[in-house]
Parts: sequence; C-alpha cells; structure tokens
Amino acid sequence: MLRIKAKWVAAIGLLTLCATAGADEWDDWTAYDPDEVELTQSERWLKIQREGTQATSWPQQQTPQERELVNQRWLDSLSHPIPEFFDTDAAGSFSSDD
Repeated sequence: MLRIKAKWVAAIGLLTLCATAGADEWDDWTAYDPDEVELTQSERWLKIQREGTQATSWPQQQTPQERELVNQRWLDSLSHPIPEFFDTDAAGSFSSDD
C-alpha cells in the first residue's frame, strides 16, 4: 500500500511540475545546445523520453499476474491473420464537429 501511495505522490508531483513550468523555463534548457533551438515542443519531449534524462530511479515492476496477462494478450494477437491490404473503408470516418 505504501508503494502505491508513493507512486501517486510522485505522479502528482510530476504533473504539478509540468503544469507550473512556464514557456520561458522550457526555452531556457534548449540554450545549452544550439542544435536544440529549432526543435518543437513535441520533439523536445520525444528527445527527453528517448534519452531517459528525466527517467525515474524507481524501477517499475509487473506482478506475475500482469506479466501473464500481457503474454496471453500477445499470444492471442498472433492468432489473427495479417491482411494483405488495409481496407480504408472499414476504418470509419472522423469528424471534428462537436
């Protein structure tokens, strides 16, 4: 129970940090590398994720039950044949009207 509370506290702290960080603060960290200046915000987040510079030191572990469910889901996915072509009409449509 204590581990779950600690994870929630860490998650809330991270969300608070992200919510309170102003645009100027995010622009400051790009000044250290001239190549970073041209990156979009999405590219910056992807770079952070890829390099793991903000990764937690707290390892995330699955329970044996979770691992079993993940493996079963993967095995079930192999039972579906891969279609030769993707039917674009089968995907439906998207509308941005509210």
